[in-house]
Amino acid sequence: MNTKLILIFAFILIVGSSNFAGRRAYADLIVDIRDAKMQVGSLSFVDVFVTNSSGDINVGAFNLRFNISLPAATTDGTLEFQPTANQRSSERGDADYIFFGVADPASFSSTRQDATSRRQLVQVDQVQDFINFPNGNSVVIGQTEKLLARLEIEHNRSDATPSNFEVSLDPSSTFSIFRDFSQQGIPVAPQSFATSNSNAANGTNFTNFGTVSVNAVPEPSATMLVTLSGLFAAFRRRRD
Repeated sequence: MNTKLILIFAFILIVGSSNFAGRRAYADLIVDIRDAKMQVGSLSFVDVFVTNSSGDINVGAFNLRFNISLPAATTDGTLEFQPTANQRSSERGDADYIFFGVADPASFSSTRQDATSRRQLVQVDQVQDFINFPNGNSVVIGQTEKLLARLEIEHNRSDATPSNFEVSLDPSSTFSIFRDFSQQGIPVAPQSFATSNSNAANGTNFTNFGTVSVNAVPEPSATMLVTLSGLFAAFRRRRD
């Protein structure tokens, strides 16, 4: 089951030189952590996408912290992020990537937090020159999905029992967003967002995780039986 997280970024638009007009603009960024399947003791990845619930919003940078849940039992093994060196930044070459073609060449990092937990990863990226907005760059996020992250993961026990793990976005994660008003971009400091545990302010209830299903490796005899059955069925169809 795919689950989605609504990120609420509320900020005030400034009118005049020193007064607030009392108008508020709300941008609801939806982060979708996709479900994934893998075999015990293997490597895989999880894709993360972002959209805006309605309208458009300019995004200049992000600093995202992802977590993987603990195993439910000791026989489940452990699901971890692959080491920092193996986080290959392949998303940057994807045409659907949020900053495709305009990313700052030196800004990307995807770092496993070995000092605290190998089940936590921090990923950072930004548009080139986005700090100088509106003269600099940002990207427009609308209702078309954009690839936000590709998280390289690994399961560490080949004899583990089949199990499920959750990959979640930590509430300390931030986006840097901009809003255009009266021909002037108003930069907004990175905003924290509400999760299912802390977003009582807007009365919604969204979970913030994707499920990774870790399955047992098929027995060789079972695999052979399936292969032979397929060949026999194909042979019968030819004869008929």
